[in-house]
Amino acid sequence: MPARPYKPKDKAKAEAGVLLVERWIMAKLRHQTFFSLAELNQCISALLTELNQKPFKQMPGSRQQWFERWINQPCHSYRSTLTSTRTSKPPALISIIT
Repeated sequence: MPARPYKPKDKAKAEAGVLLVERWIMAKLRHQTFFSLAELNQCISALLTELNQKPFKQMPGSRQQWFERWINQPCHSYRSTLTSTRTSKPPALISIIT
């Protein structure tokens, strides 16, 4: 989910989540040697699944449970109204040369 424009309130949380995942996976993989990209991707996928199922320390549930709860919520339908807009020209600048 991208951060909101103008005054993002979710960006810090998203960046902290990415930092946590990056550090946790890199810490687990730092002493291993990979000989192919497919092998590395397979190991990262397994670690990501493990991290998503790991329970939170201060909140109930895990990332996987929170995501499933969020994805199963019904979408809100917003009523859209047709409006007409008019654009106006800015007033002409009058320069007086003296």
